[in-house]
Amino acid sequence: MLVWIAAVIIFIGVMGYFSYRETGAGSATASVNLNKMLKERPEYADLITNIQKVEEEVKKDPGLVERYAQLGLAWKSLAEQTKDKAVFSKARDAYIRGIELTGRRSSIYLLNAGVVSELMEEYTEAERYYQMAVESTPGDAEPYLKLASLYRLFLNKSKEEIMAVYDKGIATVVLSTPIIQAKAEYLRSTGDGKAALPLYEELYRRSQNQQFKNSIDEIKQTP
Repeated sequence: MLVWIAAVIIFIGVMGYFSYRETGAGSATASVNLNKMLKERPEYADLITNIQKVEEEVKKDPGLVERYAQLGLAWKSLAEQTKDKAVFSKARDAYIRGIELTGRRSSIYLLNAGVVSELMEEYTEAERYYQMAVESTPGDAEPYLKLASLYRLFLNKSKEEIMAVYDKGIATVVLSTPIIQAKAEYLRSTGDGKAALPLYEELYRRSQNQQFKNSIDEIKQTP
C-alpha cells in the first residue's frame, strides 16, 4: 500500500512539471520534439542528450528542487543556440516549477525566470519575476540590478522610477557597492555627473579602485 501511494505521489509530481502552464503568461507551454530536433540538427546532440538525462532525473525525484535549476539551464543552453522561443519557454517552465517548490522564496529561480523572459522579449513577465525576487530576497543586490537594467533598456521607465529601484536597493542591501556603481553609471549616462560624483567618491573610499578615481577626476574636469 505504501509503495502504491509513493508511486502516485511521484506520478503527480512528474505530471505537475510536464503539463505545467505558464503562470501569468496566459498561454500553454509550447511543445518541443527533441527526437525530431536531434535528427534535423545533430550539432545539438550533446545539449539535447543533457536535457533528456536531466528530465529522467526529474522523473525519479520530482520533488527535488535542485533538479529544476539543472533542467532550466539545460533547456536555456539549447535555446541560446536555436533561438527558438518554444525552447526558451521550456527553460522558463523548469524555473517556474522551482519557484513553486520553493514557495517563491528563492531568488535563483525567480531571477532565471526573469532572464529567460527577457530573452523571449516578454519584458512585463521579466519585470514580474524581478519584482518577486526583490520581495523574496530584499537583501540581495542582484534583483535590484536586474530590475533597474530592465527598466532602462527595455521598458522605457522614467528616471524617477529607475532611481527608486537603485535607492531602495542601496537602503536595503548591506553589500550595496554594485548598486551604488550602477546608479552612478546611470546618472553619468544621463549627463548628471554632478549627482554621480558623490557616489563615485563613496565607491573610491570603499575600494580605492583607480577606475573610480578616474571617473571622479573626469567629472570634476567637465565644465
